[in-house]
Amino acid sequence: MKKILLLLSLFFSPLFFAEDGPFTVFYGFQTENPLDIVAATDQLWKDCDKGDVVVSLNADAINGESSNTHTYVVNFPDNAAFVKWNNLFATCPGVQKYFETVNPIIEFTQEIMGLPLRGFGDTAQSEYFQVFSIAVQNPMKFVKAYDELMESNTECDSWGLLAFGAGYTRQSGTHLAYCGFNDLTSYLEQAQVREPTEEFQKFIRKTFKISQLNAVSMVEVVKRY
Repeated sequence: MKKILLLLSLFFSPLFFAEDGPFTVFYGFQTENPLDIVAATDQLWKDCDKGDVVVSLNADAINGESSNTHTYVVNFPDNAAFVKWNNLFATCPGVQKYFETVNPIIEFTQEIMGLPLRGFGDTAQSEYFQVFSIAVQNPMKFVKAYDELMESNTECDSWGLLAFGAGYTRQSGTHLAYCGFNDLTSYLEQAQVREPTEEFQKFIRKTFKISQLNAVSMVEVVKRY
């Protein structure tokens, strides 16, 4: 049976970082039957106890060349939660039922662990996200410049920066940054800004030699569990 480390919401509020978590796992997939996936996921969490993790089913609404149509985002508060999750997929009969339903209509394309470095705001309230995939050559300098940029943030209702761990590929980049919005109107207002702010121009000047922006995507939360 195909096993899934369900993938995001990327999102913890408030964020508290320790050696024992939190961390996030992203599971990207493509499907032509999104409503059937929602129904199968609903049934999965009726049949199985997912414990303390927060799971989001996200639609990759505008994502360029990516083959993903959706992503499961799973937030683990600590290592013990991941161990329980791992055991769940080996013991709960509902998992077998889930895969029997979705295997004909789904193809998993990506599994990546994300380690939160920075975070702000209540991501559980954000329904739309601008997501940036970045390849960073000097993480310390990049994070410092990111901190300075986000000190002046007034646009995002929530925001954060993660470093990729297990599952990293060159295509995925090394880091993921996100800016969350609580409604579509707020998202569209920022997505259509033509002139970069002075703070963003400073950020680009400090980071263009040590990083490369691989992709910018629009992500919509379909359902949280």
